[in-house]
Amino acid sequence: MMRIVAAFTVLAAVALGAAAHAERPVQVRSWQLVVDGAPGAFLASAVATQTAESVEETITAAPGSIAPALWSWLAPAVEGQDPRKTATIIGVSVDAKSSSATQLAGASIRKVVFPALATDRAALQIGITLSAPSPSPTTAPGNPERPGPSYLSSNFRLGIDGMPTGRVAAVAPITITMAPQAVVTATVRPGIGLAAFPGSPLAPGVAPIKTAPAVTVSPIVVKVALADAPAFQQWLSAAAGTKRNGSVQYLDATMKQGFTVSLKGLGITRVATDTAASRATIELTADGASLSPP
Repeated sequence: MMRIVAAFTVLAAVALGAAAHAERPVQVRSWQLVVDGAPGAFLASAVATQTAESVEETITAAPGSIAPALWSWLAPAVEGQDPRKTATIIGVSVDAKSSSATQLAGASIRKVVFPALATDRAALQIGITLSAPSPSPTTAPGNPERPGPSYLSSNFRLGIDGMPTGRVAAVAPITITMAPQAVVTATVRPGIGLAAFPGSPLAPGVAPIKTAPAVTVSPIVVKVALADAPAFQQWLSAAAGTKRNGSVQYLDATMKQGFTVSLKGLGITRVATDTAASRATIELTADGASLSPP
């Protein structure tokens, strides 16, 4: 289910070369994402950047506008599985009379930014960075699905094993970065399976070894009620080797459904109290994360 993003104007400011990249309308009213031929999301923005080896597309989408095709791509990517998909970015002009489509074959998700949470009731946007070897122009697919529920920054729940989190005032954006999959070549002694240095007479065979993408979670910064600070101070005092698991639930406007980011191996690094604001700022690290779609 998807939510139509309100009309706006975005300038397509990055040129990727006429031979490699579809020409986008100068003034774009709306963007859409298609994943392997299925509706992915209505987009609030789409900005392409060409590097020496690849093209990166940074997109933003309201959680309620994201369809199952994109959720099912995001979930394994957050855990470092690096699924490859064909992503198509469609731009519709301001007058709605023209559109362009750029296809990114073999695209990977390189970064996901889950939005900040607070009491200001701001509309949420998820940031996603895609990477692919090269873009190519294509035809625009059909219409996307209907809109879904809206998400506000004030609708959330934070949980940390054994800690008081019922009065959390804010959670900073959580950025998850996936480094590219590495391929290492190693020479192997036949029949024994032991690696040796390349060129060694004991290792005539050469085999590629693929390593899983490294997943990095940004520091987790949380503001809690001042009355709850002592429990976090106690955790910090005994923090050597003490880790906990937690989760952030992003809820829709009905507070009944949403998506969850689970945080694994949380460690506490700092507790700063602000008596005047009756708040305490907690800084945490995470060993990894997982995503549970709506």
